[in-house]
Amino acid sequence: MDRMDGCCDLEKLMGFSESMQHVLSDGFGYAGVLVNLSWPMMQSRRWLLAGQGLACVFMFVHFMLLGAFTGAAIMAVVGTQALLAIPLGGAPRFKLIYLLSLGLIPAVAWFTWQGLPSVFSSVALVFASLGNYQLDAIRQRIGLIMTILAWSVHNALVGSLPGLASNTLGLLVSVTMLVRVYRERARRSEGEIQALKNGISNPRSSHSSDSSRK
Repeated sequence: MDRMDGCCDLEKLMGFSESMQHVLSDGFGYAGVLVNLSWPMMQSRRWLLAGQGLACVFMFVHFMLLGAFTGAAIMAVVGTQALLAIPLGGAPRFKLIYLLSLGLIPAVAWFTWQGLPSVFSSVALVFASLGNYQLDAIRQRIGLIMTILAWSVHNALVGSLPGLASNTLGLLVSVTMLVRVYRERARRSEGEIQALKNGISNPRSSHSSDSSRK
């Protein structure tokens, strides 16, 4: 049974007709699509997380108007966690606050349970939480890609076309950025190895040069 039945009739609470709810839902949803296309491109971890938070605001309203209450609640949690994750690199003590927020995952799923969609939105929240906890860019982006895949199933089940559009485009951008970050790291590693080799070889050549002068 849906634990949200009868408690969030938006037509009664806000005075919106069903058609108006769909128009507004799509509007906020496609605004979320635009933001979701932007934040994966951010190189800075701070701006990437801030972009996630903003996208979650739009998608929270989208899911509320769509009647997907578990999705809306999880968007609120993901957005909050994204903002909480910003200071993790510079303030290690903040990790405890972030880890405590993980307790919201089963609570949200229980109080907003809507069957199978709630399963996949909760799985998405787990991946998002683990991904944003990572300070390593590659591990963070892998976690966020897994989040998108889980959200894709949720959005298909609740009939969110903006959500599916956001997932498809966001997945393409996220995979592209993951490959770019991986290649840049590989190039830096090669450069550091080459510099180390040069540093080892140069003293020898310099020593032999000094010896020949003598």
